Amino acid sequence: MKHKFYHIFTLFTLCIGLSACWGIQDSYDYKPANVDPHLYMNVWEFIETRDTLSLMQEAIEHVENDFPGFKELYTQKEGKYTYMLLNNNAFQGKSSSIFTTFGVKNVTEIDTKKLRDVLLYHIVQGNYHSLSVEGSLNFNPINVVTLLESQDAIMTLRINDNISRTNYSRLLANDNLGASPTRTAATSNLLATNGVVHIFSNPIIYIPQ
Repeated sequence: MKHKFYHIFTLFTLCIGLSACWGIQDSYDYKPANVDPHLYMNVWEFIETRDTLSLMQEAIEHVENDFPGFKELYTQKEGKYTYMLLNNNAFQGKSSSIFTTFGVKNVTEIDTKKLRDVLLYHIVQGNYHSLSVEGSLNFNPINVVTLLESQDAIMTLRINDNISRTNYSRLLANDNLGASPTRTAATSNLLATNGVVHIFSNPIIYIPQ
């Protein structure tokens, strides 16, 4: 009887000890981190600091050679644009990349007028993000105006409403727009000192129905 009582008492003491520890344990419930979206630099400076945007930098400089002042679109101080920056995969990836589209192996082989049109299509008038009401983006697609003056410069933007940690609130471009492929931003909602930045791993294209 004493032996049985000893075991009950030991178990009771152990439970008391564990309950005390539970009060000081870290919570493992998922809590989104409050990451600062501000880059504290302009778009061009940001491009220069990112190895993954080295081909984007080279493309802008290539166009600048034949169209002086083009780079100023990325250094302007009015903060009136949203930039869809293309990472290196968008240029040299295996499928639907810029190199594949133009049948080239490097940026300098691309005709500067055609490359300029591609880059202009990836700059949108106005500030679009999902960080606040002022960002104007929600789950419904909205038509935006790009800097490419062409009937083929149609673009829509919306926020992904897929309930997952990896996709929720990421930017979608040209979702359900004609026969255009939907493009999901690799990184969304970065705030440079002169505009909003979203980064894509595939070029955004518009294909009519």
